[in-house]
Amino acid sequence: MVQVATGQDVGKVLHPVQVIGQIEGGIAQGVGLAVGNFALPLPPIWRKPLEGKVGEMVIVGIRAENITVHQEPAPRSLTATVLVSEPLGSQQLVTVQVGDDVLKVAIPPEPLLTAGQTVGLAPVVEKLRLFDKETGEALPAPTLSPGGNR
Repeated sequence: MVQVATGQDVGKVLHPVQVIGQIEGGIAQGVGLAVGNFALPLPPIWRKPLEGKVGEMVIVGIRAENITVHQEPAPRSLTATVLVSEPLGSQQLVTVQVGDDVLKVAIPPEPLLTAGQTVGLAPVVEKLRLFDKETGEALPAPTLSPGGNR
């Protein structure tokens, strides 16, 4: 995250330090993933791994099979252009362009996508992996609690 802008109506300020803490906490709760003009709120399970990363850039990783493709751009999806579609029997390996970036996406074999087609991409948020930009080290991934809750 490079910069966050927020506007808050806090009324009459009696304790400035508490107000600053409340504003920073509100921003932290709204942390999400931003790629170009696309923003996706991260689930609350990512709050702890991202503690101490406010103001820092992180690298986002996701496997090709953990991206959902919509036949047309959809709300809360990245708009992409299909460059190549490779039918491989049990799946289709699709090369898409999002802005200046080229990605591979593995999807079911049907319906077959075609070069030049505009589609929507939506990552499976629970499958995202985040890495420290400076060190390349993986940030601790959120884990399920013993009861299965996140």
